[in-house]
Amino acid sequence: MNPPTQTEMLLARLSPRIGQALRALPPDLWAQVQEVRLLQDKPIMLTINGRCRTLDSVYPAIRSTPVSLQEIEQSFASLCEYSVHTYLSQIQNGYITVRGGHRVGLGGTAVMQGEKVHSMRDIRSMNIRLARQEEADVGLLADRLYGGGRCSVLVAGEPGSGKTTVLRALVLWLSEQFRVTVVDERGELIDRTARGGCIDVLRGFPKAIGILQAVRTLSPQVVVCDEVGSGEEVRGLLEAVNCGVSLLASIHAGSMEQLLLRPQFHALQQSSTFEKIVLLQGAHAPTAVETVYKVQGERLVEI
Repeated sequence: MNPPTQTEMLLARLSPRIGQALRALPPDLWAQVQEVRLLQDKPIMLTINGRCRTLDSVYPAIRSTPVSLQEIEQSFASLCEYSVHTYLSQIQNGYITVRGGHRVGLGGTAVMQGEKVHSMRDIRSMNIRLARQEEADVGLLADRLYGGGRCSVLVAGEPGSGKTTVLRALVLWLSEQFRVTVVDERGELIDRTARGGCIDVLRGFPKAIGILQAVRTLSPQVVVCDEVGSGEEVRGLLEAVNCGVSLLASIHAGSMEQLLLRPQFHALQQSSTFEKIVLLQGAHAPTAVETVYKVQGERLVEI
């Protein structure tokens, strides 16, 4: 049995034993896997419904032996296409993104230049967050959000709750109605093979720079970015919305209480940047919507 074809290229880049073990998972079980975690001298770990479990505890038919340092080094080199320098800008931030939008978090030792991380060495663990290109059915959600026309939407959720998956699906839906530009800083938001309507993609641009370049040069009606964090990114969003562009973005927050405590959200709310907020349930139910809110000044009203 084989996993979905969109992950086959990923598995082919892992060390042969690890790739073979993951291919042996039944498709219905593989579809539930959110992350694959490789740690030196420990069994292959899978995250399912937000819980990290060993491969053999999830599927006893597969005997999971500890992952060796050589297997991690081999997998890392292959995922970097044997050109670590090409991925250096990502490695400086603790991850690499491979084709298909899969993000690989890295555990290792920082190589410093002054006060900045220049690279990483002694990679001893990797956490592969699987991108699900066609997992989320957002038809009903899109109707709730955009039934009254174009508007700006913020998707909030904890890590693993499916924010990026929901954004991908909404991008494809929006692109059939509007001109969409995706600012894909980490290369995981939209795959090069993704189907859709009118989509421009700025890959590798820092979000703050990419947002402004999109507005100035690509004439979008909707600008999309993932995981708003810094004050500079917030300022980019504010400038875009002041130019008449609608926004679709995500932000880390496990609950509405957490969201309200984030200074970035306060700045966005005070400027009426977003008109609607989607709160996801969490890592135990990826892509499932908890509540949709309409922003009315300082008030958030469930809709």
